[in-house]
Amino acid sequence: MPRAAEPRAAIRQCERFEAAHDAAGIPLDRWWKDRRDVLDALILAPAPVDHGFARFLLGQETRFHRHCWGFSHSIEVAALLLAEHRRPDDIWHLWRAITAGFDSWCGLPHRLLLAGGGTQRTVSYVADSEHEQRNNLLGHLYELQAATDDDVTTLIAERRRYYADSSANRTQPWGWPLGRADPREPAPVRPCSGRPAAQWAGLPKTGRRGSARI
Repeated sequence: MPRAAEPRAAIRQCERFEAAHDAAGIPLDRWWKDRRDVLDALILAPAPVDHGFARFLLGQETRFHRHCWGFSHSIEVAALLLAEHRRPDDIWHLWRAITAGFDSWCGLPHRLLLAGGGTQRTVSYVADSEHEQRNNLLGHLYELQAATDDDVTTLIAERRRYYADSSANRTQPWGWPLGRADPREPAPVRPCSGRPAAQWAGLPKTGRRGSARI
């Protein structure tokens, strides 16, 4: 059993977020391309990936989007891989990803927050928690359109199928850098806000429903 854990440790090391800057001073993640390739492969798997690994990948993508500008499809893929486990306690990881920056707030589907059982069960879970983000998240959940567990199941399946088809066909889903012959070549993520994500990180995002994907 200890030998089986070694490859996973090696994979995590090479997929871990590492802050860097290019020659022009633009923030980047030294390992973003490697992690993106892993996510593009995992989205093709028919069954959910290991839960701990899904959490790890979303955590690295969240750090990536806090540090860099713009939105990459890789953070939504990571969010989907975690959300499909349908665990209520994953809502804090999904909320952290959504609030990583202005672009992740605009780009990620906010109804993934309801993956733990739809609106009623999710609101109840958050209301009973003592998490430091309880009030911010609870206020935002009340703003979202009500959804049942079946609604969220459909959303996850549709978004997963979209990225699986895009990855299999090597097409360019929304969020990949535009204007490149091969979207898998290294490039900064496409900015849509024009400002560093650090200006938005950790701030409550209620009151911006008009620009969010809910």
